[in-house]
Amino acid sequence: MINIFLPLKFFGENLMTPPAKPIAFVLGSTHHGTMILNRNDYNQTPDGSQYGVGWQLLNNSSFDQWEVSLVLDLLQSRRTHFGDGVVALDCGANIGVHAIEWARQMHEWGSVTAFEAQERIFYALAGNLAINNCLNARAVWSAIGESEGTIGVPQPDYNHPASYGSLEIRHHLGTEFIGQAIQYNETALTPTKMVSIDCLNLTRLDFMKIDIEGMEIEALRGGRKTLETCKPIILVEWIKSDLAELSRLLENMQYRLFKAHHNLLAIHETDPTYQSSTTFSSPHGQQIKPFRNPTQRPVFLMAPLSRIGLAVGAGIAQNCANLIAAIDDTPSILSIHGAPRWSSVQFLEQAKQYPDAIAIDFSASLQGSAWVARLCEETGTERCDWTVHSQVSDIG
Repeated sequence: MINIFLPLKFFGENLMTPPAKPIAFVLGSTHHGTMILNRNDYNQTPDGSQYGVGWQLLNNSSFDQWEVSLVLDLLQSRRTHFGDGVVALDCGANIGVHAIEWARQMHEWGSVTAFEAQERIFYALAGNLAINNCLNARAVWSAIGESEGTIGVPQPDYNHPASYGSLEIRHHLGTEFIGQAIQYNETALTPTKMVSIDCLNLTRLDFMKIDIEGMEIEALRGGRKTLETCKPIILVEWIKSDLAELSRLLENMQYRLFKAHHNLLAIHETDPTYQSSTTFSSPHGQQIKPFRNPTQRPVFLMAPLSRIGLAVGAGIAQNCANLIAAIDDTPSILSIHGAPRWSSVQFLEQAKQYPDAIAIDFSASLQGSAWVARLCEETGTERCDWTVHSQVSDIG
């Protein structure tokens, strides 16, 4: 027998304490199953409120549960009318809340493909599908666009707070501030594959969610052939897109539109789901009403001098066919964004003359939001909150 003696110093050098590093991604027990999520996934707005996928999961154990439940009902409807083999695409899947829920419900009768453009978020998505045994789902690290190619994706610091799901790939004047400054110079971008829906060559597509932070119209253009052939139900976020162009694109393909919070629910006029019921109700009580493009209705701009109003209000005003007034109590200003300024008193006195009007709310504080809500309630004006999940960066 050979005895080998090693000095204690040998072990000490190899068992040194590793350098300290922060933990960003953690496991959470959520209503959607065990999930990998980032504890820093939140943005705190100036009024103190917070939002983000991770924040919702850590504080509520679920994410947009009413929306998830609505989609599950729609998937079941497609199975009822078209049989097993339901195919669903999750474009902008984040860490996979929707993909997990869809895959779980469609076990043995449907499949999910989930696309995520942020590499680190994609890792969590893939892990969440695996840990929840979603064997009828696959994750794809890719952006969705109008054509095939490569696109540069900015990289947040995942060790510091930000609403990562709100990250915009393309930078523009009103790019949302997600909680930290994002670098858009070319050297800071990660080259990432981009695919179009049409290049997937699908022979069946039943449902598609598109939540890709302002690139929704590009995705629809890149899927026109598939949409015309398969006529899937579509849930598309509109809050960072040109709503007039988005609705026009879908309506030109014979889709009927419904307002579902900050999404448009689009169902083809030939779909039995639409033909059997032209009104829909959310499983959690949210109202889902037939959509009518707000730019074609009488429009009031509410709190147009807020930070968000200054950033995007002028562009929205240009697309409004019937802009009535901008509501602000600053007496020295005669017009805002090309519309006559009305005081809140004038609005209360005259708004009822426009029963079909919509009030686009740009207020970015609890106080401002309460002010707009009160005015709309007293006049019976429909309020469209433009600030939900869309706080933008400072301009100038």
